[in-house]
Amino acid sequence: MRIKQRIFSAVLVSFAVLFFGSGIGWSKNEKAGNVRNGKLLYDKLKCSYCHKINGKGGNTGPDLSKEGAKNRDIKWQVRHLVDPASQHSKQPDMPKFDKLTDKMLLDLAAYLESLK
Repeated sequence: MRIKQRIFSAVLVSFAVLFFGSGIGWSKNEKAGNVRNGKLLYDKLKCSYCHKINGKGGNTGPDLSKEGAKNRDIKWQVRHLVDPASQHSKQPDMPKFDKLTDKMLLDLAAYLESLK
């Protein structure tokens, strides 16, 4: 089952980069992540397949409802998205999102940090 989830996640990331990367409204002039665009990306990548926010979503991954209240920062979130194992003592089931653009990572991280 974990292999199917990883393959599914990898396909979704590739699809998002190819088809939604420039169509969600990212501005190359923005210096920081955009929460609205991060939410759109969260939805496009189907993160709720594994994660729950405010009672909606899956149970495979941790509940993200209060992710922004955990005193992490954008840099931590980006590192975690690119390589989840780098931020945990045990190997997480979450796939690497290392194919996303820097702007996509910043937007997704900004959205996660906004969840309080």
